[in-house]
Amino acid sequence: MKFKFKVEFLYLLYLVLPFFIATMILSLSKSVVFSLKEAIIVVIILYLPIFIISLIFIFTSYCTVDDKGINIYYAGFLERIINFCDIENIEETEAGFNFLALANSKLKINVKGESYIFAIKEKDLFLETYYKNNIIE
Repeated sequence: MKFKFKVEFLYLLYLVLPFFIATMILSLSKSVVFSLKEAIIVVIILYLPIFIISLIFIFTSYCTVDDKGINIYYAGFLERIINFCDIENIEETEAGFNFLALANSKLKINVKGESYIFAIKEKDLFLETYYKNNIIE
């Protein structure tokens, strides 16, 4: 089953904030003279590709759970597999920040010295599927 990561609007502000900061720095800078309109255009040209790539990365990433483990697909094609035998525990958290945890309600998966933090839309269904597929015999 495919599980998408959820994104809350507040966390998208972190992507937009550098745009406004760079625009203000360019328009208020004494060494380079730009009008506000020119500063906005320069920042759009420089920042828009980064912003679009970030959004593509965020909204095309998902995970699946099968009988082997949790498969995470970054941007739809880069894959990371977390085997069930390597998972120490899964806990709910509000701490942590990354491109796959852009919401307040997150899951932290602890794996042998590493931890992964995800904000999954269908968290209860994900946990149910995880526990159903991770039956220890």
